[in-house]
Amino acid sequence: RMLQVVREFAFEALEAGGEAVEIKRLHAGFYAALAEEAEPELMGARTVEWMERLAREHDNFRAALGWALENEPETALQIVAVLYRFWLRRGFQTEGRKWARAALEKSGAKDAPVWRAKACRGIGLLSLQQGDYEAANLYIEESLRLSREIGDKELICYALNSLGAIRFAEEDFSAARDLTEECLTTAEEIGDQIQISIALNRLGEMFYQKEDYPAARQYYEKAYAIAKRERISAALPIYAHNLASVACLSGDDEAARLYALENLKGGEELGHKTN
Repeated sequence: RMLQVVREFAFEALEAGGEAVEIKRLHAGFYAALAEEAEPELMGARTVEWMERLAREHDNFRAALGWALENEPETALQIVAVLYRFWLRRGFQTEGRKWARAALEKSGAKDAPVWRAKACRGIGLLSLQQGDYEAANLYIEESLRLSREIGDKELICYALNSLGAIRFAEEDFSAARDLTEECLTTAEEIGDQIQISIALNRLGEMFYQKEDYPAARQYYEKAYAIAKRERISAALPIYAHNLASVACLSGDDEAARLYALENLKGGEELGHKTN
């Protein structure tokens, strides 16, 4: 909020007093903690609120990442492991891939395996959204390997679901279904409602691809019902879009109109650039 000239003077004073390094360390730590606080909120009922907060703080995250990459790479890894969701939805795919790649390269291969698995998933999904399937496969497979190594079933679910999304984009529908069904089984074991809904939605997409619209609609409706019940705000516009499409192709014009309006409203509230 300072004027540029005041900010420059303040920074020069910090440098002269020998306090700049400690202030930058504290700044990076604060934003790593903020990212960790944001993580459970970015798929829940407060998604809109938290996406806006991350947007306001984006320049601070950039500054924190710039310092952490040269001084505390694990802190940078922690930030990108969460912030990729913001980059995905707000159209910062190229920038997000740059930060995530740097954090993965700078940090040690054995450091913070949970954050590393999440960061690999993040850069993999950013790559997928840009159509770079080679990079997407490389990073998501590494995320799955790390997730299995540490035995974290939630992370395993995310990686399986993400690999399913890649196989679906590559039109390898048999492999996509196998991965998605494995994810669904694991998600049901641990009661992960977010992953259950994502898997059901992807199975719906597969039936949609086969032009089996009644089956697709059933899966979409199950995914949508879970997202409504659990208030998974980030997923609702996607599911509404899919329901609008299948309703339109099924001749249910009124349902298609209502779901399309819900998709538009939800996407605008979340500030999505990719809906």
